[in-house]
Amino acid sequence: MDSIKVEILSTKLIKPSSPTPPHLQCYNISFFDQIANKEQVPLVLLYPHCNNSITDVEMDERLEHSFSKILTRVHPAAGRYADDECSVICLDQGVPYTKAKVNCKLDNFLEQVARNGHDLTVLLWPHDIKDVDETNLFAAPIFTVQITKFECGGLAVAISISHPVMDGFTTMSSIFEWANACRLGTPIEKINNFLSFNAGDIFPTRDLSRYFKPPIPQEGSKEDIFVSKRFVIKEAAILKLREKFANFIDSGALNFQPSRVEMISVLLWRALIHASEEVNGNLRPSLMGFPLNLRSKINLPQISKSVGNLVIDVPVKFVPGETQMKLHHLVLLIRNAVTNIVALCAGASSPDEVSYAGC
Repeated sequence: MDSIKVEILSTKLIKPSSPTPPHLQCYNISFFDQIANKEQVPLVLLYPHCNNSITDVEMDERLEHSFSKILTRVHPAAGRYADDECSVICLDQGVPYTKAKVNCKLDNFLEQVARNGHDLTVLLWPHDIKDVDETNLFAAPIFTVQITKFECGGLAVAISISHPVMDGFTTMSSIFEWANACRLGTPIEKINNFLSFNAGDIFPTRDLSRYFKPPIPQEGSKEDIFVSKRFVIKEAAILKLREKFANFIDSGALNFQPSRVEMISVLLWRALIHASEEVNGNLRPSLMGFPLNLRSKINLPQISKSVGNLVIDVPVKFVPGETQMKLHHLVLLIRNAVTNIVALCAGASSPDEVSYAGC
């Protein structure tokens, strides 16, 4: 088969279907947004062609119109960062929206991805926007979209979001409501306010020097190199892992059933600790950040639907000699660390105490 090529057909700005009211035109990001990773996060959703009476033109119109409606409920997505980088100016500047086509069928694309790796999905990501300083995240649009059509009629809906404003909860809530509005043709007045924009008022930004010390440069030190890999763990392997932990429970070594995330985390963590031992000749201390969504963990019900980053990385520390290397020992480290942070957040009497826990 010929190499996969994506052809850009058009790019325009999609704006909210209704103007953002004056009192919502400045959105303040929160302290947790402030300390979030400064990065653009892409997501690609693939849809097979459906044999229905909707034409390609009608589908294009549905996608655009429904997205415009949803932007009225997620107005910061169509805005731009203010110069202070602690707020978003929501003047309906718009979301770059690109239409494209690819020279293959969806099934062929998935076959090539399975053979050659997920790097091929980069072809479907929203393309670079002209006249944007790529070295400055805060000069870029907060949300970008690319709709790519396959030869079979299937679609790739790709988005890229600015992480300091939109976390996974915010992004997936927006996509879910967009899908509903597109499928059902929901009128704008019937689309609920599925998100709230109060996190910046509850957890205001602050002087980070109080919390974080800048690293001291060391002469001759090299830049950090980050490697990203994908691991596929099949259901049968997870079932075997669950059986192993069930044996720990039966023997009394554990008094709880670990979640899937906990089981997979300790499996990978232990492998990394052993790999470090092979390289260095001895076991070394290891620190893992275990993600925790704060929305349901603290006594602030008003943040249950808040836009932004309300996730912290719980530090879990392995120290040779203090903890053994068996799986149930490591999962206990995770569970105890998370339990302590949850208790700290649940018992917090003010947002400041929650912010301190996030540090």
